[in-house]
This record gives sequence, C-alpha cells and structure tokens, in this order.
Amino acid sequence: MMVTRDSKNRRGALSELGHRFREAWQDAATVPVPRDSIPANRKEAYVVQDAFAEGLEGEMAGWKVGATSPRMRELDGHEDIILGRLFKSTTWRGSSCEIPMDLFPNSKIEAEFGFELLRDIDAEGEFPDDGVLRESLRLRPSIEIIGLRHEPPQNEPASVRSLLVLADNGAGCGCIAGEPVEDWRGLDLKNLAVGLSIDGGEEADNFLGEFRADPVEVVADLVGHLRGRGCSLKKGDIVLTGAAAVPQPIRKGSKVRVEYPGIGMLEFNCV
Repeated sequence: MMVTRDSKNRRGALSELGHRFREAWQDAATVPVPRDSIPANRKEAYVVQDAFAEGLEGEMAGWKVGATSPRMRELDGHEDIILGRLFKSTTWRGSSCEIPMDLFPNSKIEAEFGFELLRDIDAEGEFPDDGVLRESLRLRPSIEIIGLRHEPPQNEPASVRSLLVLADNGAGCGCIAGEPVEDWRGLDLKNLAVGLSIDGGEEADNFLGEFRADPVEVVADLVGHLRGRGCSLKKGDIVLTGAAAVPQPIRKGSKVRVEYPGIGMLEFNCV
C-alpha cells in the first residue's frame, strides 16, 4: 500500500493524541480531543492506543477486556470487545491494599474475574483449544479501576464515543488482582454472583445472563484479537475479563469490599 503525505500526517495526528493521553494518565488529568484527531475506525483507535503505550512495554502487567457480551456492546454502542493495557505502576496483587486516589480522579471500579497466565501464548503459535487455555490460566478475583483521560465530546454518536474509549486505553486505569485460586475450573463463573459494596452499603447489581460473557471465552477472544495485531500474552500477565457487577464510583476515603462466593474476598481503602 502506498504511503502518502496525507496518510503520514493522519498517523502523526493520531499518535500525538496517544501521547497526550499518556501524559494525562501520568499526570492524573484529562485533555480535550481535537475534532480532527478523533479516530475514524477501530484501526485508527488502536494507533492512538499503541502510541499511548510507546516506551511502556517493559511496564506491561497484562490486558483488560471490556464490552465482552453482545448485549453489553449493543447497549454501549461498541462494535466489538474493547481492549486496554495494564501497567505495573497501577497494578496491585493481593487480597487487601491501599489505593492512592491522587492517581485515579473521577474513577469507578468493576468487580471482575481476572486470570494470571501460567505460560506464554505466542501470537505465532498454535491457537489454544478450550482445555489447553483453561490449563494455562490461574484465577485471580480482581478489581479494575476505570476512567478516561479525555473529555468526552458533546453531541457525538455512541460509535464515536466508543472509538475514543478504545483509543483511550479502553478506559483502563489500574487493577487489583486478588490472591490466586488454583481449584477453579469446576466453577460456573458466568453465573456466579459477586458482592461489591462501598462503605458497607448495598451490594451493586450483578451483570448476569445475556449481560455477562464466560470469562474463559473472553480470554480466547483476547488471544484472537492480539494475534491479529501481532501481540503475544506472556507468563505472569493479568487478564481482566469484564465487569461482573455494575461499576461503582470511588473517592478518597472509600472502603471497598468484594465477595466472590466460594473463591475469596477483596478489600481495599482509597487513600
């Protein structure tokens, strides 16, 4: 394909937006999006996201996946699943911790079923079948911290907002990966209700039925998408598989508790 000056200029504008998103993430800030920098399609959105991650490859902790069920994509205007990167600087491991809210203004949390990779899954290797994939995963009940680095444009259709979320690292900000669970493969994670509460309040409604995808199938979808982009999964990577309950806002002073029946519990304070 011929590379033209216009195409180089377009890629430059998209990359510049990704760099601005990265700076905003590092500064815990938000930035406006010039109209001429709005991605026109998912391919352009990934150009922005990849520019966001430039120079941070060694800081990768894994991947988040959002909009994992057809019903959720329909409701939120997404064409396909939404991917984003996790970074070591904003990833905690364990069943309890303190989260510095200076890093996460105007953020929300999602209770999720996370996994840790027990082996590499190479982009060039054989695609793992369901059995191999399950044996490659260790369950870690998790929390994703979500938020945006951009100021959502007004009066734009859902398709445009979707592309900007994808470009903006899939709205991924941080992660708490709970203690590993070895004996999990007999659990029906697709239909397991979780108890997410803030400051001892009522538990958030769960996404169940058509609103939740099977978490292992989400990992398979992630593997397929990453292969299309020449990306591999590495041993030790964390993979988040989408919200199991309605996202909840957090603020400084919030005390969060999530119960995963038969699996474990996560507790953390927002400081």
